Amino acid sequence: MKHLIVVPTRDRIEMCRKTIPLLVEQDLPVLLVTEKDEVMNYSILLREIGLTPGLEVAVIGLPLKNQGHGYSRAWITEVAREWGYTSLLFVDDDSKINKGYNCRPMLEFVEAKKGMVCAGWHSNYGIWIKGGNAVAKEPNLVVPRPQGHDHVYAVNIDLVLKAGNFERRLYSHVNAELNRSGIASGYLWFVHTGVHISCLNKPGDPGGIATQLGEGWKKRPEVVDRTHEIILNNWGPKYISPMGKRITTKWQLLATDYIGPKAALALKEAAPFDEAEVTAEMFRG
Repeated sequence: MKHLIVVPTRDRIEMCRKTIPLLVEQDLPVLLVTEKDEVMNYSILLREIGLTPGLEVAVIGLPLKNQGHGYSRAWITEVAREWGYTSLLFVDDDSKINKGYNCRPMLEFVEAKKGMVCAGWHSNYGIWIKGGNAVAKEPNLVVPRPQGHDHVYAVNIDLVLKAGNFERRLYSHVNAELNRSGIASGYLWFVHTGVHISCLNKPGDPGGIATQLGEGWKKRPEVVDRTHEIILNNWGPKYISPMGKRITTKWQLLATDYIGPKAALALKEAAPFDEAEVTAEMFRG
């Protein structure tokens, strides 16, 4: 097993000043992935906060400029495998693992191929799950979920690549698309109650890897329509809402067709499982 923490980032120097020292406490190698012309700025930041670039934290520039979320995650996933890593912990540049929690349960879960992806527990996840507040206090539970609970999540590199990798063309809905690909390859997306996370930014705050699209990019028709078109073309109208509607997925139907009715029921009930008892096979058929 060989783990790497990856932080895709752009134009968030001051935010990373707060979040990167917290990630270093996880005692795993940390890699910042940014635009080539921002590598120097992030390297300066690391020195300012007492870290040695290339030692505790490394910084690498993307080969192509202004490509967005899907491209950055797909590219570093391929590169990380070439470097010999087996799993990645993706962390948004404005997110953190809460004090007293360790990310290894998520990484070990995906290393065991119990799921392709395992995300950390954000405080608002409890409202989507029956008895969520009580479930959140348990250290060893995992909950299968639709959509793509993001901010902080571990991936098994081999399983992600076998599923087709991240969709490079997407600027948004990247994690939900990865969840769809995971289901199509036989794996559910889980959230782990033993690793609590927080987001320091609010939705719409400045900075981030898609800033080249301009202010309010998530609501711009050309971006929304292009995103919808890509996802619809990938999966077809059986699973994805038609153009002109909000992008939605028939998650239970997708799970039934690709994994089996047990997987669909697990998504519907959103019931917690003991992580030690979970296998990918238990949801198949």
